[in-house]
Amino acid sequence: MKFKEEYLLYIKNTIAKLKIRDLLIMFLNYLPSEMVEVVGLTMIFSFLVGTILILLFTSDQANTKNLYLKKAK
Repeated sequence: MKFKEEYLLYIKNTIAKLKIRDLLIMFLNYLPSEMVEVVGLTMIFSFLVGTILILLFTSDQANTKNLYLKKAK
């Protein structure tokens, strides 16, 4: 029982020392190449959508012009 607790503590300390990038690389090594491609594309599109949302929510000036109603008059 003591060995198991020491082993778990060793694993916990080892994982704590690793960076997130290293953990991601280790995880991707166990996946098939097609799944790695899907994970990569998902990360890229998540970054792009996040960037767009940040830009939308941090814009200084709201768009108050309603172009559709102006053209209809």
